[in-house]
Amino acid sequence: MFNLTQGYINGEWRDSISGDTFEVRNPFNDELIETIADCGIEDAELAIDEASKAFKVWRKTTPKVRSGYLRKIGDLLLEHKDALAALMTKEQGKPLQEAAGEVAFSAGFFHFFSEECKRPDGEMIPAAAAGKQFMTLREPLGVAAMVLPWNFPIGMP
Repeated sequence: MFNLTQGYINGEWRDSISGDTFEVRNPFNDELIETIADCGIEDAELAIDEASKAFKVWRKTTPKVRSGYLRKIGDLLLEHKDALAALMTKEQGKPLQEAAGEVAFSAGFFHFFSEECKRPDGEMIPAAAAGKQFMTLREPLGVAAMVLPWNFPIGMP
């Protein structure tokens, strides 16, 4: 299931632009788990550019459609919880039960926000001038690039 060793950009698995790779080793016995693409700044910039293009379509989808995607991610995390936990244990040396809890924790975020995004409530704020109000509106703003901690990678969606 988890034998893809490339970066995922714009719907495609790709080697890093530089061609660089790095080894992921089990911290317990130094066993080689996998050699994977070492994506760098150029890869991140490409991913951001491609995601920005895709965002033009994404922001026009309904909250219900976006909710479905988030729900599906959470469901898939739970469906593959044991395999993901085993991989995290090999990669990090984390106890298996803690790794499984982290997968479930992450799935909970996706499930929570799959429901929350159905309610893009705004606010009406009174203005200083009589008879005037300010209205806020929640909407998708854009792409975010993030670096995740090695010791809690799946728990930070």
